[in-house]
Amino acid sequence: MVSSLETVHKLVGTQGELQGVMQVSVLVILYRGRERITVHDDSDKAWSELVNFVDAFWKNSDVAVLTSTPASEEQRVKLFFSETGASYILGHAYASGEDRGY
Repeated sequence: MVSSLETVHKLVGTQGELQGVMQVSVLVILYRGRERITVHDDSDKAWSELVNFVDAFWKNSDVAVLTSTPASEEQRVKLFFSETGASYILGHAYASGEDRGY
C-alpha cells in the first residue's frame, strides 16, 4: 500500500508543481433522499451549478413557503439548505487522466 505522502511525492515535480494533474471542484448535493454529484473545472462553475440547482427547486422547497426569495445567491443557498435533510458539499480534489496504479 502506498501512503498519501508517497503519492504526493510521485505527483509533485522538482519545482513543486503537480505533473499531469489538475484540480477539480466536486459538488455533492443531498436533497429529499436524492444524491447528485458533479465535477467541475473550477469552483466558480461548481458554485453556479449549486445556485442553478437551488433556483430550479426553490418553489418546491419548504423554505419558499416561509420566506420570499432572497436576491443574494449566498442567502438563497443558505436558506434552501436549512431545510431538514438537505445538504451540500463543495470540495476540491486532484484528478489525473492517466492510471498511476496506486
